[in-house]
Amino acid sequence: MKNLIIKQTKQIIKTLISNIILFISLYITIFFSELSLRLITNISIFEIQAYLYDLYYSIIIFIFILLFKYHVIKSLIISILSLLYCLYNFYTIMQLENDIFFSLLTNNPIMLAYQLFLCLTPFILTLTILAISNQIYDHYHDRIIYIPIMILILYLISKPMPTRIHNYMVLDYKKHPSNTHSAAVYQDKSQRELIDVIEKLGYIIADITRYQNEKRITLAHEISEEEINNASNYLENHHPIIQTNEMTGIFEGKNLIMILCESLDDSAIDKEITPTLYKLKNQGISMNNHYAPLFINHTSDSEFISLTGIYPSQEYGSTYKYFADNNYPNAIANLFKEENYKTNAFHSYLEYFYNRDSMFPSLGFDEFYGASALGIEKEAGTLSGYQGFYKDINMIIQMFKYTDTTKPFFNYFISLSGHGVYKFTRPDLQDNIKILNNSNKYHNYPHEAKSYLAAQMLLDQALAKLLDQLEINDLLDDTVICLFSDHYPYGLSEEKTIELLLDNEYEYSKYHVPFIIYNPQIQPMQINKLTSTFDIYPTLANMFGFDITNSYTIGNDVFSDNESFVFFKDGSILTDNLYYDSSSDHIIFLSDDTDTTKLNMIKEKINDIKTYGQDIIRANLLY
Repeated sequence: MKNLIIKQTKQIIKTLISNIILFISLYITIFFSELSLRLITNISIFEIQAYLYDLYYSIIIFIFILLFKYHVIKSLIISILSLLYCLYNFYTIMQLENDIFFSLLTNNPIMLAYQLFLCLTPFILTLTILAISNQIYDHYHDRIIYIPIMILILYLISKPMPTRIHNYMVLDYKKHPSNTHSAAVYQDKSQRELIDVIEKLGYIIADITRYQNEKRITLAHEISEEEINNASNYLENHHPIIQTNEMTGIFEGKNLIMILCESLDDSAIDKEITPTLYKLKNQGISMNNHYAPLFINHTSDSEFISLTGIYPSQEYGSTYKYFADNNYPNAIANLFKEENYKTNAFHSYLEYFYNRDSMFPSLGFDEFYGASALGIEKEAGTLSGYQGFYKDINMIIQMFKYTDTTKPFFNYFISLSGHGVYKFTRPDLQDNIKILNNSNKYHNYPHEAKSYLAAQMLLDQALAKLLDQLEINDLLDDTVICLFSDHYPYGLSEEKTIELLLDNEYEYSKYHVPFIIYNPQIQPMQINKLTSTFDIYPTLANMFGFDITNSYTIGNDVFSDNESFVFFKDGSILTDNLYYDSSSDHIIFLSDDTDTTKLNMIKEKINDIKTYGQDIIRANLLY
């Protein structure tokens, strides 16, 4: 009898242990899938409620699995569920189509494969634990040693995994010409905490954390004194050519609301569905030949260019991530600060996305009101929140709550509604989709096209609210509204949709986007001069009467006589009379003027911009 009790007790313990391990393997899949998904998409990783939900789902699923008698069947079911869950996570990332993922997809297939591996890592862990579990089921008393061995193997195989560690120099060459380098290592606290938690399970997840979330990194891309000297000489000899014209200082003393319109294309400006955008375009100053080149870091690069007029880092990591502590004294917000303006930035997504919380103070913003400051971090940090988005109109309302309108102000507003994904299922688009379905013009458009237009209609409704609030507060006449698009809507996937919405006669045509300046007291203008994102900064500086003679900027004031050109990431060039396609080394003439003598000069100028522009940022030479 005693032996029977001991035998049954051992059997119960064995069954209990094996079931506990089965449950752990199931929860590992769900927990680490959630974690890796959040890391890859830059969504808040420390959200306890989300992981509690994961635990709840794991328990429900496991209760169902317990209905099966045989251990091997339970293991098989968990394995299949684990694989499906991991693949679904990767599919979810693809559907999100945010800037980070899209950049990896188009520019770094190795990192894309690495992210797929990360998504499958929980599945690999689950299989490993299930294998141990099956061994334990038969020989649980002598197989426990497999667990530390598995952890050691994971640690060893993850160490050589590729990491995106960029190193750079913090160098004050002007103050210390003989200084070879001086730098410091900055480690994000949240990242350190995460690594502490998971390092015993390997550094696989930690690598992606470093790639996505590091604020500052150590030295490796060393810059020689010769490079510094060359960049300094270039800087001293390339000040902008300033011309006083009829628009110089026309807005001096007025407020400025500068709005980055996410993925806004000219096709979305229509009297029927976006009447406010249509009004601003036709009653303001509209740059009708404006282009937004798409560089490596997409929105953050366009943002940096428009706020500074400077070529952003391309070869040494994102400017926002790796050069956030540089000096940008002539950034537009810093110019306003010198005139005692209150400078604010607003965005309804997470502050640390694109490292804006670190970058914006350097660009001259007194305050940055993101999801955390506005009390919506919990919602913004969830996938459901990200997919549901936030209507820009709510941010406009918040903006007035946090703006002291008794003093001159410069508000920079980063719109969100126009961001992909463009799906019929997006809850915030439903009312606008109904309008489009009832429209004679748009009812036959593909679902994706209508979803895109519905998203831009949300922006339009926010702009209507903005004008109303300015008028109610008697601020409309004293406030300038500047609208510009960060890039074309590359989130559109259907070829037919792109054809419907974008004018793609030539490859460069898709980069044609709006740039509008509005104030009810100015005469409406339709400007056909060629402009790009680089021209936004000098144009605003001229119109607000700022002296940027001693600054460094690439673009030109729209109202000057200086000739503009547009250059693209691949080296292609657009001028008034031609388009040079670098991929084919072919020239397309756009007018009767077939003179190409200026093209080589422009190529040289672009080469200098790319070479010295990188070194200026690397060596922190802007003072």
